[in-house]
Amino acid sequence: MHNPTITDSFCPDWLLADRSLEITIFFRPFIKSCLPLLLLLATGCQAPTNKSEVSPNRGPKTVFVANEPIRYFVERISGRGIASQELRILVPEVGDGSPSEWQPSSGEISRIQEADLILLPGAGYSGWTAFVALPASRVVSLSDAFAERLIPLEDAFVHRHGPQGEINHKKKAVFTWLDLDLARMQARTLMEALVELLPDHREELESNHRELSLELQQLDQQYHQVGQALEGQALVAVQPLYQYLADRYGLDIAGVPLDLSQPWTHERQQEVALVLSRKKAVCLMGAKDLSGEERKKVRQSFALPYIRLKAADSLAADDGDWMDQIRDNLRQLESIVP
Repeated sequence: MHNPTITDSFCPDWLLADRSLEITIFFRPFIKSCLPLLLLLATGCQAPTNKSEVSPNRGPKTVFVANEPIRYFVERISGRGIASQELRILVPEVGDGSPSEWQPSSGEISRIQEADLILLPGAGYSGWTAFVALPASRVVSLSDAFAERLIPLEDAFVHRHGPQGEINHKKKAVFTWLDLDLARMQARTLMEALVELLPDHREELESNHRELSLELQQLDQQYHQVGQALEGQALVAVQPLYQYLADRYGLDIAGVPLDLSQPWTHERQQEVALVLSRKKAVCLMGAKDLSGEERKKVRQSFALPYIRLKAADSLAADDGDWMDQIRDNLRQLESIVP
């Protein structure tokens, strides 16, 4: 079956001008049952492979990218010429959901296993990889370079995997790219993987990476300036997404789980209002885009504005690419600076 190319509204302008770059997306809705027990392999979390192992793919190299930050980094670092002639990029199709919740079908898993390069965020972001054997010599986990900076979460899960018995996976916060310094480190690891995949293009890949790295450093400085301007100001998040943002830029972000797009009870409103008053919060924030009426309701109920800070892990027509979303997050934070 022919794999449809990505829709025009999702493409950067330079991609629209050159149709030779093929970006394949998996058009399969999120269904938890897509991981049948047959996929639970008893050979460990990743299948051991010989370092000399190569993918059977010929022609353009196939690269699987697990989410939007990685897709963006691949395209920025490879550049127009390399991307259009040398790469075929596979990305999950998740609609309005998060790639972190994506569950590939058995057919999609087979295509991923055959890819020349498999780029994952790490930190437990792609949960499906715990139950699938991937060719270790072609897998790059971008968070491995800063494993000591991963932020642990309180809970964990245990599962049984082959003869090794029970394995305890301590959960980590996963939205690492909201820390622009960690994003820069991920981009460097990704560049090194592309150089290994396309050694004849080393000079161009390294040059494009230097340009991206400089842009990320400048953005990191701008976020630091906003963090300093918001010192002593409390922000309350209704979704637990911003651990790395808070840690890097010194933001005081408290969490109050609440779906602002759904009705809430008077009791729940009072509970949230109490937390807000104790924290002396200056705004509520979340990843969802609220309507005008919903924003009005938030302000009437809690006497606070709502700002949208995107998780920036998926590609949506209305939100732009990863860099667009990161810059918009910066503007949102600047809007609440006193």
